[in-house]
Amino acid sequence: MMWRPILTGIMLMCAAHITTSTTPTADTKPGSFESHSVFTVNELPMHRNKSIDMRYMPTIGNGHVAHLVGSDAIYMNGLYNGEGAASHRARISARNAITVTFNDEELANLATRSYTLDMSQGLWKDILEIDDKIRITTYLYAHQFYSRIFVSQVKVERLGPSRNRILLDITKIPSSAIISDDVRETSSEELEVGGDSWRRVGNTKYPEVKGQDTTPVYIYYNDIPDDFYYDDTYTVWKTYLVAVDTDDDVARKDFVDAEDLLRGADIHGHETFFNNHTEAWKEIWNKGRIEVDDEMIGIAATSSLYYLMSSLPVLGETNSPKGQFYGVSPCGLAHGAAGENLQGHVLSDMEIFMFPAILMFHPTTAKSMLSARHFQRDAASEQASQAGYSGTRFPYESASSGFELTQDDKSKKKEYVTSDVAFAARQYLSATRDVTWLNSWGREFMYDMADYWQSRATYSKHLGAYVINDVYGPDDYPSSSVDNSVYTNIGASQAILYADYANCLAGQSDLPSDWMEISNEMVEIFDFEEQYHPEYQGYEKDTPVNQADTIMVGYPYQWEMTKEVFANDLDIYNDVTAIAPPTTWAMFAIGYMEVDKKLDADSHFSKLLDNYIRPPFQIWTDEMLGMGLVNYVSAMGAYLQTLIYGYGGFRLHYEQLDFNPVLPLNVNTMKFVGLEFMGSEFDFEYDETSIKIEVTSVGDIAVKVTTGSGREYSFSDGMFVHTCLHFFKNMGGKNKIKSIFTLAGALYMK
Repeated sequence: MMWRPILTGIMLMCAAHITTSTTPTADTKPGSFESHSVFTVNELPMHRNKSIDMRYMPTIGNGHVAHLVGSDAIYMNGLYNGEGAASHRARISARNAITVTFNDEELANLATRSYTLDMSQGLWKDILEIDDKIRITTYLYAHQFYSRIFVSQVKVERLGPSRNRILLDITKIPSSAIISDDVRETSSEELEVGGDSWRRVGNTKYPEVKGQDTTPVYIYYNDIPDDFYYDDTYTVWKTYLVAVDTDDDVARKDFVDAEDLLRGADIHGHETFFNNHTEAWKEIWNKGRIEVDDEMIGIAATSSLYYLMSSLPVLGETNSPKGQFYGVSPCGLAHGAAGENLQGHVLSDMEIFMFPAILMFHPTTAKSMLSARHFQRDAASEQASQAGYSGTRFPYESASSGFELTQDDKSKKKEYVTSDVAFAARQYLSATRDVTWLNSWGREFMYDMADYWQSRATYSKHLGAYVINDVYGPDDYPSSSVDNSVYTNIGASQAILYADYANCLAGQSDLPSDWMEISNEMVEIFDFEEQYHPEYQGYEKDTPVNQADTIMVGYPYQWEMTKEVFANDLDIYNDVTAIAPPTTWAMFAIGYMEVDKKLDADSHFSKLLDNYIRPPFQIWTDEMLGMGLVNYVSAMGAYLQTLIYGYGGFRLHYEQLDFNPVLPLNVNTMKFVGLEFMGSEFDFEYDETSIKIEVTSVGDIAVKVTTGSGREYSFSDGMFVHTCLHFFKNMGGKNKIKSIFTLAGALYMK
């Protein structure tokens, strides 16, 4: 086993001269987006004792508030209770989570009940119906426009001529009227708006950091009656709200404005309120979705995007200004109670598994994910300083404060998190060339991470190169810390390189030459005889690993190496990885596509679909057979990456987007709707013989298409090619775009 300096012979330049290394419902059409997004069942997931199995129930959310259907809790972005490692999502009573039943036993016996998760509209529906007589639909959703509000709406429709007066009972799921076990109530008052409306004020019971203030919580809500009569021939709506925020003015505004709309126009106010939400979800899907003609693959793609977007900031306009985003936990916003599902803590799963899946559809949302880390930069700086280093070092596990929360000694030494964050920042910059962001906080953000690594690396006289010792990589199996983890060293080297690139784009001076020396002369552990990367210095081939580690330097890090070396890395670590989370198999699948071993890629892709998704609501787990963490959005992001970057073949280089699409097994056509690059939006569809690109929106930065042979085409020309294409930045003037994109039209390439 030997080492080699990391960047010998590679030259990175700025601007134009840059070089880079080479169950659907019955009324929907099978294979359609609707069939992949609407799921109706007559029975919920159940334990053997007939109680609801909450692990496999769906979630609804909007990135600010979220709810596990059937539970008694609402969780809010950034709201945690508990000191240090005990910090967990603070439970707010979901006092408007309700079910409706017939009071009359005879009617109750005639009624049928069904449940629908409508991902296309971001809704949960509980439907109680008597054929030809009446239908009662209870909707639950987190509103997209009034983003601080969790909503329940009851819609009663007469289906036949009968006008009998019907008494309907309302059952409230929360078992207690208190705000929460996590919030100490300090005041309560009845409001003059609407009917039976209340304001409650409290504080979380314990701060995350000892000695700091607890967090204020403001809750506005409607009291809900125990029953109501329906004796009309027309449709009736009942709407109940809970608004939550840490800013009283914001919570009040959303609640009062929503109440004004609901009460100001009778039934039309309720319908308008409802439609504001569903139209926003329609726009979300118009701006980003994956269509596949295979049911299983398509359903998994749609549900994965739905659950991810439900835990991310609202895409469109909101009634009140959007608040600070605190990041996505591996189990999403609707999970994270004390002792459950990582307690809502944020890991670098956000940057490595979720961020790339969102970036190509919603770069603005991806920037919000970066802002979560930037918001906590002071804590990251303090963590670096306490260890004796400069810059920012992001924690393995964090919540609202940004300080390290893990109690696991191994995890405390997983310093690669900082490189994962730096990689996400570079990806965002490569997808958008957002110089405004660079000059605002992006450049400094990337500089500080590079600063950490240049201070962390030490020079080894014995090796004549820079080393990073006493760390753990992603693999948890080593019994003690290791030296020169390949994933850590390459990530650190690239983080410095990314900062230099950011400085260049921002028109700032180059990084100090000694920083670049550290980046170029970092140790890269490499076995020249076996032609593969040992996981760390002293790693012995055939030593088991528990999850993707070294293989991720090939993807997503896109470290330059020959296909032979990357294939060897994949084969060697595949042989010693027996039991692993689904994210690992996704990285293997993408890697094998990169080295043209499609059969191996298909095999690992099938593992995802066959072993980790629980019906009927497409709930992923981090272990096989429904065990482990639930609503595992890390796996959903990794799965989406297999479609975008694996089979789609997309690769974001510094100033260039490559694609080389291949179809998954048994798939005839695949379409990416709403991709965005350099401000231009396009749809990308392909089958075995052709590629179709439809430009839907043109940005300010000129973009052109080049074939593998080097021929260039404008979108107005039309083109027929056999090879993979490259999207990249045309370094000409901004106005040149007008001559390239004359119309929003379709291009067919065969």
